[in-house]
Amino acid sequence: GKGSVEAGIVQLQGAMHLEDFKVARHCSQLHYEMGNYRRDEAGAIVKADDHHIDALRMAIYSTIRKRRVLEGA
Repeated sequence: GKGSVEAGIVQLQGAMHLEDFKVARHCSQLHYEMGNYRRDEAGAIVKADDHHIDALRMAIYSTIRKRRVLEGA
């Protein structure tokens, strides 16, 4: 939904900063994408070089969603 991309990326950045979620050093493209996340002059999210972030967000959200269904939440 609206704002979910930004919310997901901010959540990932926070988890990585707190070391709740670790990404191996050799995953350099993902580290690059996380550090390169930005907005343009109009405030829109720049959708460039973000394939790894998108895949990671979807994997995490799918896992969380499935867990909630299994737990009956």
